[in-house]
Amino acid sequence: MRGITPSILVRRLLEYEASQNNDQGGLAGASEHVSRKLSSHLSKIIGREGCRTLFMRAAKLTTREYPSFGSVEIAQDSSLSRYQDNPQADSKSAAAFLEHIFNLLITFIGEDLTLQVVGAVWPELSQSAADSSETELL
Repeated sequence: MRGITPSILVRRLLEYEASQNNDQGGLAGASEHVSRKLSSHLSKIIGREGCRTLFMRAAKLTTREYPSFGSVEIAQDSSLSRYQDNPQADSKSAAAFLEHIFNLLITFIGEDLTLQVVGAVWPELSQSAADSSETELL
């Protein structure tokens, strides 16, 4: 991905969301914020059920790597339910879930459109990368 892998993208999104929410809820909270914002935007494009299906597939793939993630449920609005209540859900499973979402999006709609979606949901990240003349974030 244009110099940024899904794992780097996820890390930056989680760091950003944690900083915006004063790290309340830690990585679990940041992961929920990322997935909620992403699902809100994607639902407008692929519909609520399409978004939920995408998230359910990502959850299934995550559960293969992290069996404890299987207790996490994808609600009708595609939000993660019972994630913060799951003491076994850790930062690695949260990041893996989001990485699977982005990898599936890249497979289905391509890298350019995936980056457009991310840029639409988090325009401040694109702007902050441009302002600081960092390597292109999105």
